[in-house]
Amino acid sequence: MHTYMCALFYSLEITILFNKKRTSGAVDALNTIGFLTE
Repeated sequence: MHTYMCALFYSLEITILFNKKRTSGAVDALNTIGFLTE
């Protein structure tokens, strides 16, 4: 359950960053995705 909540939190955070459509937000989201998929 804890892992599910963490995954949900990251998904929401990434979605919010992309929805802002700001360069800094997009970079942070891409860095987060890159970090999670390494």
